[in-house]
Amino acid sequence: MVEDSTYKLLLKDIARVEQHVSLGRFNGLGLGGRAAYFTEARDAMEVAGAVKAAIDANLPYEIVGSGSAILFPDDDYAGLIIHNRSEGFVMAADKSQVVVESGMILQRFITLAAGRGYGGMTQFYGLPGTIGGAVYNGLTVEGGSILSSIRHLTMLIPPTKMKPYPTVSRQRVDWLIRDDGQTKLRYLRNTRSFEQARPVILNVQFQLTSVRPDELQRRIQKEAELIVPPPRGEVFGPIFLEPGGGHKLAEVLKHSGVQRIMIDGIRADRKNLNYLCAKRSGTVMAVWRTVVAMQELVRERSGIEIKPAFERLGVWSATNQEAEAVVG
Repeated sequence: MVEDSTYKLLLKDIARVEQHVSLGRFNGLGLGGRAAYFTEARDAMEVAGAVKAAIDANLPYEIVGSGSAILFPDDDYAGLIIHNRSEGFVMAADKSQVVVESGMILQRFITLAAGRGYGGMTQFYGLPGTIGGAVYNGLTVEGGSILSSIRHLTMLIPPTKMKPYPTVSRQRVDWLIRDDGQTKLRYLRNTRSFEQARPVILNVQFQLTSVRPDELQRRIQKEAELIVPPPRGEVFGPIFLEPGGGHKLAEVLKHSGVQRIMIDGIRADRKNLNYLCAKRSGTVMAVWRTVVAMQELVRERSGIEIKPAFERLGVWSATNQEAEAVVG
């Protein structure tokens, strides 16, 4: 069988490969298709090895971090999902610098650095996702952008006709930022088909600041007090980013009446409208249609544009225009 030969080919570079794995594990509702192949990469070397294996096998691949901000479609994914669990962490204390692998959870990184007396990133405490995801998206809060703390990125660059294998490249952060504000990595994902290989972040070198650990703990505690815990049970979210401009997302959602939207059993959670729950068994497409319906209602009622806080991966057949709301 073709599938068996592909599996064997992947095992040349990957120690552990699973087949037909449900992608519902990456959203709280348990919805989504299955991945033809799935592996966990526990350090940067394993991430690079998995990418090389996918390219050698002529398979599309996706790198997934914590999975807190992604959504796969109902259809199966005919490629390799690489779950990035790399968490290497090395500090140069005399320079207040740290090199961290891209799979480390952002909140864990901030806590580890603070425990050693290094700050400069406590404003990101409590935000979901990994280091790689934060850099890939150019994570920004009122206190600034995570990109401003970066000195260098170590990237895995896909092969070209001149280079048959992926190559490792060290890039300065100014390479990452486009004039339109989005990162080059996000731009490449948006402009290439899912079959086309894209650069992969392996690790990031940050320039931090030296601060007393007790002061950093105070700052972290202050940020922690602002965190709104997600609803209990099976939910998907957060769905939207804060709109900015002095608007509070929770108030915008409530006043726009998004709580009245329900599509194929998917609706906003009553305790936190920025999460979705399933009143009955639903589909990923119903989730996406609900998100789009909420965006349109907010735009109509308040004139405010709200953007998704998650990313759609894999192959999607529907567009925004195909989403229809049922407002009761």
